[in-house]
Amino acid sequence: MKLPRILYLAFLSVLLPLPLLAQTGAMELTSPLPFDTAVRTGKLPNGLTYYIRHNSYPEHRAELRLVVHAGSILEDPDQQGLAHLTEHMCFNGTVEYPHNTLESFLEEHGARFGADLNASTSFDETIYKESLPTDQGPILDSGVDILAEWAHHVTFDSIEFEKERGVVREEWRLGRGAFERIYRKQAPIIFAGSRYAERNPIGLLPVIDTAHLATIKRFYHDWYRPDLMAVIIVGDFNVDSMVERVKSEFSPLTNPNPERPRTEYPIPMHEQTFVAVDTDREMPQTIFTMLFERPAKEVTTVADYRTEIVTALYEEMLNDRIHEAIQKGELPTAFAGAGDGAFLGHLKAFSIFALLQEDSVDSGVKGVLQQVFRAEQTGFDASELERAKASLLTKMGQQWNERDKTQSSAFVNEYNRNFTDQEPSPGIDYEYALYQKYVPTISLAEVNARSAQLMQNASPVMTFEGPASNKFTPPTKDQLLAILNTVKSEHYAAYVDKTSKAPLIATMPKPGKIVKETKLAPIGVTIWQLSNGARVIFKPTTFKEDEILFHAPDDLESVHCDVHVCSYRLIGLYRRRLGLAPSTPSRLFLSSSYSR
Repeated sequence: MKLPRILYLAFLSVLLPLPLLAQTGAMELTSPLPFDTAVRTGKLPNGLTYYIRHNSYPEHRAELRLVVHAGSILEDPDQQGLAHLTEHMCFNGTVEYPHNTLESFLEEHGARFGADLNASTSFDETIYKESLPTDQGPILDSGVDILAEWAHHVTFDSIEFEKERGVVREEWRLGRGAFERIYRKQAPIIFAGSRYAERNPIGLLPVIDTAHLATIKRFYHDWYRPDLMAVIIVGDFNVDSMVERVKSEFSPLTNPNPERPRTEYPIPMHEQTFVAVDTDREMPQTIFTMLFERPAKEVTTVADYRTEIVTALYEEMLNDRIHEAIQKGELPTAFAGAGDGAFLGHLKAFSIFALLQEDSVDSGVKGVLQQVFRAEQTGFDASELERAKASLLTKMGQQWNERDKTQSSAFVNEYNRNFTDQEPSPGIDYEYALYQKYVPTISLAEVNARSAQLMQNASPVMTFEGPASNKFTPPTKDQLLAILNTVKSEHYAAYVDKTSKAPLIATMPKPGKIVKETKLAPIGVTIWQLSNGARVIFKPTTFKEDEILFHAPDDLESVHCDVHVCSYRLIGLYRRRLGLAPSTPSRLFLSSSYSR
């Protein structure tokens, strides 16, 4: 479930056909959110959960995942780093595929290690990935076999174990960059009082170097068990046959007796603002972040989902204001923004972030915080809300129009989150209908109240990282706290919405002519030479509905244009460049997931 952005309220009556509204069933606020009926899901008697779905985009391909709800957070003191090393050992020998024959077998059928075959370990889960063809004989069945082998038949060969120590040591070494070094310093503050501060997935070198084979086998025995696993398979295949295949392969798995309880490790709440300021000689950017960590409320009802939409409207309006301030030169940052999203330890976090200029750190921090606290103090305008509503409905309309072209990998990731984080997955038809019904009913008072709700009764944390240089003096913790206190105590004038209604181009230029046309038939491209010397390369596609992509040689990025609205989303652009999720403060987790 993702809360998107962009479409006009004027199109409400045509975006959603009436029959679809009828199909979505009861949508009262107290109604529980359904699970997408396009997915075949269930739980085996041994506790293993499965998600199976047919999807033909891309054709003749399938995405397979084994999700183990166990990661570095569950390691004993003598196992720090062995959750990740266990992931490596799964590729180094199972009963059916001894030594490295598993990789060789899949590569013989066109699966490339890294792109089509991989795995990752994080704090709370380990994920095994296969991307396989469905039109090349029994390879798909073999892929399901391999998931089952990983689940309960890893051999832990002693020779391979010694080899993998060296591989993980090299990963540890290569990962010791500026972000990792700073993360190590800031984790005890961000995750204060929590096990998350001391269970980095890459682990500790002394443990990796000296751990006994029995110690890693103990981790595998305790946590690789069916009641902590999900099998997710989405692609171009027969669902009935695949369900039976999964049941046949995974029903024989048993849980250990006795089962070791899977302990949850919460992050303690605190009223005091914690601050971390760190520099590194190789740090390429100067970044400020403020987090407001709070207990996550599970989204189970229509009312809960409606609250998520209210949050998305608040984010849309706040980020538009921040973007406007940057454009006007009022906010001296390279980029800034805010968003709410999942955190760790059953928390959510509202995050404020800014890429700062080294000669204006104080004013940059102050400026972005002022935008947030002014919005909390004085609220938004009705005109801002209408634009935000239009934006959300536009994006949801685009998603619904593109529903038949959703990548199988997107579905797999959504069901993964449903399994590990209980994120709802009612399906695009139902979500689209919810937006159509409830977005128009959300009041300005609700959105203004949401501003305070995201920051009150939350644990505040500020972090700063920048280059260690004789030419740059970072702010102190006391200076950052002083800026925060000043910003919170200010009395703000209400924002005045001065959106221009003038046309984008007041006077249209005189049309030129196409003086030459060249067709490249093999690739479906037409080239037009214009009378002013410009050259246009045109290629029609059917990849997406209602979208045109423009690119000019001196642009850094393509501009995505809906048929109805053309919008350059700077926030989304910079968040992607930083490796950030759309509304999750995942910069903090750059070091939390290690792939083979």
